[in-house]
Amino acid sequence: MLIIAATYTEIAPIIEKLDMKQIEKKPFSIYANQKHRIVISGIGKIKAAAALSYALVQKREEVCNIGYAAGESIGSLFAIKKVIDIDSDKVFHIDTPPILPKTSCTTFSKPVHIKQKTLADMEASAIVETAKLFKTPVYIIKLVSDNFEPETVQEKSLFTTNQIDRLLSLLSLQS
Repeated sequence: MLIIAATYTEIAPIIEKLDMKQIEKKPFSIYANQKHRIVISGIGKIKAAAALSYALVQKREEVCNIGYAAGESIGSLFAIKKVIDIDSDKVFHIDTPPILPKTSCTTFSKPVHIKQKTLADMEASAIVETAKLFKTPVYIIKLVSDNFEPETVQEKSLFTTNQIDRLLSLLSLQS
């Protein structure tokens, strides 16, 4: 499986837990072990689409975006069933891994400071659209990082040990 995350902070605990090593630095950081890869895209739709395309050209495989989103309940983990792109009005319905609560996510081009009806992020729609172009299955998993106050997001990972173990088990990533 290929995991894509916007920032190292979001995904660092999983890199450590899976004992992954950095195999590329430019144009995108890629970490790998014998079974899985993680690509770190940077924040935003263009970077997410470019990083995912770069990684999928190397090897086509199932994609999972794990990252932060603005929402109501900080620390809650969700599987995204519907992704809305605010700029194009495109709507994507995608499969979700079992067990996790399901919700929708709207992708914006800028950080959102106004409460939304859905979760809000800056990459999901680009990831889904790119995965569909490559005809690869895609999952989106979001951890609520802030209440539409992006400046309050901490520089350390918000994932708890329990959430990491649950995620890895759910995605069958345990080594």
